[in-house]
Amino acid sequence: PQEAGLLRHIDGANVDGSIILALSGADGSGAPTDISFEGGGVSVWERPGASPEEVCFDYPMLPGDVCLLDNSVWHQGNPISAGERWALVIFYQTKEANRKHRMASIIIAMAAQVRAEEA
Repeated sequence: PQEAGLLRHIDGANVDGSIILALSGADGSGAPTDISFEGGGVSVWERPGASPEEVCFDYPMLPGDVCLLDNSVWHQGNPISAGERWALVIFYQTKEANRKHRMASIIIAMAAQVRAEEA
């Protein structure tokens, strides 16, 4: 569609993660669509360790680059200012048994963090 970017979001509870494959490139490298654009890339936010401060990492996403994201990671497709950007985005879900185990691990880790902050 006619979107210049997809601002900061998480993929949510209905998926376990996403895979982004850059198809077009700002470098005119002969990528699958070979349409250039200006701007773009992916930004990812993270809180290292027990730090209260978020850190933002910017990735330019050249043609053929792949970005793997967990469903709980804050990220955005940075806006482009000219041209067309094409990407293949795959949302995936693991088997139900693995999801329950993963959710339990997340809850246990969150509880441990809360206990550490209260101590």
